[in-house]
Amino acid sequence: MTPSDVEVGPATLHRLGMLPDVVLEHTSCALGRLGQALMRLTEQRLRSLGVRARHIGVLMALRAGGPLSQQALGTYLAIDAATIVAALNDLEERGLVRRERDGEDARRHAVTITGAGYDFLEQAEQLLDQIDDEVLVVLPPHLQRALAQAVRQLATSPQIADLARS
Repeated sequence: MTPSDVEVGPATLHRLGMLPDVVLEHTSCALGRLGQALMRLTEQRLRSLGVRARHIGVLMALRAGGPLSQQALGTYLAIDAATIVAALNDLEERGLVRRERDGEDARRHAVTITGAGYDFLEQAEQLLDQIDDEVLVVLPPHLQRALAQAVRQLATSPQIADLARS
């Protein structure tokens, strides 16, 4: 089917699937478009909790390796300084993180996830698990596992990180 054969609208997209075949010719394009769509879905669902994906990423990073300085947190998550400060302001206002002067360097703030932050993150991760279940249901279990493994390998690849920085 060619683009001129298709009347594009929500019903057509539902009938054809999310992306037209022409976009799927290049895996990088398909992954990019799929990633955009999944990020929109994730942001939409997280709005019900009053947060965005970046907030959840901050909480996850603090749970895994906190306390961290604001700068270290931004570097770790590849989030610019202004955005990390704004995200931390939002989270601190809700009592999900705490910022304190770093004992070793009073110019820095050490950021810690609070008990409420842990509870909130658990709730958010349940929502993210639901999204995973809804999206991955179209794949048999062995392909779900293979996809998870492939995505993890790509996401942790130094080669990909170098390409993204260049």
